[in-house]
Amino acid sequence: MFVTIIVSLLAASLILLLVLKLTGKGLNRKFHIVLIEDNPIDILVLKKTFSNINANCSFSEFADAEKALVHLQNLKAVDSEQLPDIIITDLDLPRMNGHELLVLLKKDETLKSIPVVMFTNSSSEMDVKRAYSLNVNSYIVKPLNLAIYKETIRSFWNFWSTSVRLPDHHAILKGAV
Repeated sequence: MFVTIIVSLLAASLILLLVLKLTGKGLNRKFHIVLIEDNPIDILVLKKTFSNINANCSFSEFADAEKALVHLQNLKAVDSEQLPDIIITDLDLPRMNGHELLVLLKKDETLKSIPVVMFTNSSSEMDVKRAYSLNVNSYIVKPLNLAIYKETIRSFWNFWSTSVRLPDHHAILKGAV
């Protein structure tokens, strides 16, 4: 019986790997992340940490949410396949904060399907509740300890790159959802 279970698990794993490879959503696929952060040091540390854990990803960086939103709207209009897999945003940003950005993203029929992760220094319960009430996908308080920071990014990457099935933005625009 134990051998049957192991064989079944191996077969299921092989089928899953084949499906992931055929859909282009597997581990070898390069993820694109829109990073909205106004602190250049935070950008540097975040990107260096992703690099150190060998995350297969690229970034589009924006110092404010308004510029990021314009970029996303332009991508949506021109080439939906270039929309990011994930948006990482700070909460405290110039001109438009992370909560205001969430409101606009979640109102848009195409952009609302892109996972948004709030990565911020704020541990305020009010900020956390507001972000989740606006449908943020996760809220992470930036760790102050570098070792914990690295482990947080590693956990973030492992979750979003291996455990989650992300939407195909091209199919969404074509109505094939």
